[in-house]
Amino acid sequence: MTTTENATTGSGCLTVCCRSAKDRLLNLWRTLLAILSEVEELLSQWQGLLYYRYLVCPHCFLADEPEPFHFLGEWYKANINRLPEIVKIACPVSRGAVRVHLKLLYPPKNAHVLPTQVSESEIQLVAATVGQHWSVLANILGIPQQYFSNLPSDDTDSVESQVTAMLRYWVELKKEEATSEELQNAVKDPQQDDVINRRRSRDNGED
Repeated sequence: MTTTENATTGSGCLTVCCRSAKDRLLNLWRTLLAILSEVEELLSQWQGLLYYRYLVCPHCFLADEPEPFHFLGEWYKANINRLPEIVKIACPVSRGAVRVHLKLLYPPKNAHVLPTQVSESEIQLVAATVGQHWSVLANILGIPQQYFSNLPSDDTDSVESQVTAMLRYWVELKKEEATSEELQNAVKDPQQDDVINRRRSRDNGED
């Protein structure tokens, strides 16, 4: 976060920059929106302050354009899920030669909802209900095979204890990505339901 001031006009500019891998844009937007929310709160305390929100064109930024194009930054009024069926917008500086993806300009709908970290009570609840098919849940959550290789072969812990330990490991492994939403989606995943139903049918002698 940096600030600059125009000596001639007396106007100022507050710049907030974030960087992320392409496969973690949702986390980037959530971080950025959280910061911008704090900034908006601070600016609202200055009565009569006039300010505008802009987003520097990602293409212009990467190309180090001396006069980059600025898209209007109405992040709280628009999201990518409500926009027309347009995937990319032309960068005016490039005279239409370069098109910028909307996901770099507007946050997805769920970016406005901050994720909730998994609580110990949620871990206990899932561990108590997932049952013998917890290996399917582990696969959906992306637990590495190495985790199971390190388990003692004579492990006499109950299924519930093993699931609890596995979920705690998942939280430690995924850190901020280990959210309640992710866990709930994994528990409800059709893959898990399908495996459980097939195993139940086999146990009951059904075809």
